[in-house]
Amino acid sequence: MIKYLLNKYNDIDIEKANKLFESAFIEKFVFPLILLIVGSWLINRSIERYKHNNALDLQAESFYREHSGNELQKILWSWSELVLNVEMIKEMSTEDFQTLFQKTFVYGSERTINLVSSYQQHNYKKEQNEDHNYKSLVYVAMISSSLKRDFTNQIVDPLQILKIKITDYDDAKMRKYYKSIEKEIKQAKNREFY
Repeated sequence: MIKYLLNKYNDIDIEKANKLFESAFIEKFVFPLILLIVGSWLINRSIERYKHNNALDLQAESFYREHSGNELQKILWSWSELVLNVEMIKEMSTEDFQTLFQKTFVYGSERTINLVSSYQQHNYKKEQNEDHNYKSLVYVAMISSSLKRDFTNQIVDPLQILKIKITDYDDAKMRKYYKSIEKEIKQAKNREFY
């Protein structure tokens, strides 16, 4: 059998094979068709992988919302109370804050968790002046806004939340704090943690 195949392929004329591959039919139809088939296969494979990843994300989000929706609603309520009733911050104990931070960590998105951790770093600074207090308010408003997005997928400008409560609202000052916090969050997100 092997001798037969070797003899058969030895009889193939190389020039005839070259002419076949150089023919207009092969160059203008077969090669482009092969490229088209391979290209569409690669595109379809990429699309299927994307659909699969999206399906997994949707499944996880559905499970997350089904099992934690009520708890996320309570957390959102707690943070919104803090921003709309500043006196509550003074009344909350360290344990109350730790519980709120822990629940936020468990149920919040990556952005929300980054905001909370940055807020805590801000709180560790012992300075208690007007700038510190206003920046704290902006943090709490941003956390509330981020949780609202986590829970309802609605985007609310945190500075609009502050306008509800602050009577002497200074847009330039609040935007400065907001941009500063955004910069901190972006830096935290860019750090590798693995």
